[in-house]
Amino acid sequence: MAKTVLAPFLSVVFNKCMVKGVYPNSLKVAQVIPVHKKGDESACTNYRPISLLSQFNKIFERILHHRLYSYLQDFELLTGHQFGFRPNSSTSLAVERIYSDLLHNYDNGLFTCSLFIDLSKAFDTVNHNILIKKLHQNYGLNWIALQLFTSYLTKRKQYTVVNGAKSNCRNIACGIPQGSTLGPLLFIIYINDLPLCSKFKTILYADDTYLSLSHSSLSTLQSMVNNELLKVHEWMSLNKLSINYAKWMYLQTGKKIQSNSAEDFLVTLGNHQIKREQSVKYLGVIVDEKLNWSSHLKQLETKLAFASSVIYKTRNILPLNTLKLLYYSFAYTHLSYCVTALGSATTSHLKPIYVKQNNILRNMTFSNYNPQVSQFIRDWIFWKRRIYINWNWPN
Repeated sequence: MAKTVLAPFLSVVFNKCMVKGVYPNSLKVAQVIPVHKKGDESACTNYRPISLLSQFNKIFERILHHRLYSYLQDFELLTGHQFGFRPNSSTSLAVERIYSDLLHNYDNGLFTCSLFIDLSKAFDTVNHNILIKKLHQNYGLNWIALQLFTSYLTKRKQYTVVNGAKSNCRNIACGIPQGSTLGPLLFIIYINDLPLCSKFKTILYADDTYLSLSHSSLSTLQSMVNNELLKVHEWMSLNKLSINYAKWMYLQTGKKIQSNSAEDFLVTLGNHQIKREQSVKYLGVIVDEKLNWSSHLKQLETKLAFASSVIYKTRNILPLNTLKLLYYSFAYTHLSYCVTALGSATTSHLKPIYVKQNNILRNMTFSNYNPQVSQFIRDWIFWKRRIYINWNWPN
């Protein structure tokens, strides 16, 4: 096999690179694929640049990632507020942490201001000099390691291919390649000290940032939020991150919040006034100011209704195994996402979800309108057996 032939040569090359502190220039050339995010497809700002790198580069990056991450973990240098690009962390854990804190403040009669911060092209604006300085001063990397990461970041080149047309190869002055193995780890190192710059309770998932402060007085809370927000803004300016003020927003939660007092509560940053929203989508979950999951569950109900319609229209022509694939693709993925955080939702808000889920199962098993669970199982077995006899599909 190829690995038995290439492994000895690659190990020699990679070991020499780490000893000399040099990253091969041939591994730093990337083909950039523009991936559309949302919005107008003719606007370049609505695309995410994904870098395609060579397989040898990925192998070397994986080695460096393992060594650097092990070092950071052994000395506990990464903040516990970061939930992205780390083993045993997920968006679900981040959402659970947010809701747990909000409910705790609500039950204790505290008002909470939650800010959702958006950064523009966070990966592409990482300053190489600042990153290397942090690796040295904050994380204690030795001179050879710093030389290796400096070599990795500098003199990078990229080109793009769109509709068969290839651009010229250009140098990259700043940023971390999206799509690389090592890039995400370097990015969370870059913003690792963000929670230390203010008194905000911080939740990070890569560059998706959540900040919150709580107090028993709304006027005091407003003063605290505006003062601490200046510190966050100063940190982002010093780290040369691009700030998208238009997408900054905040929620206000707490008992006995009157409409007039809520209108007097203003969050400002210089000449920019942060928008107040009744619900905000964060990490795929809609967080609402009443903390009852109503907005998120309404969206989930709409998605399950679509899944039920698809399965109903195709159940007479598709075998059960294919229907199950449709269920897992259109329904189960949405049902299971952050399901552990839904414990605070009321029965009245969850009931429509139960109804839609049962409707999907009835459509798949050709069951009656209101069967018992045992009837569901019998219909499922009967339908599976009929599929096997008529179409000879595997179990």
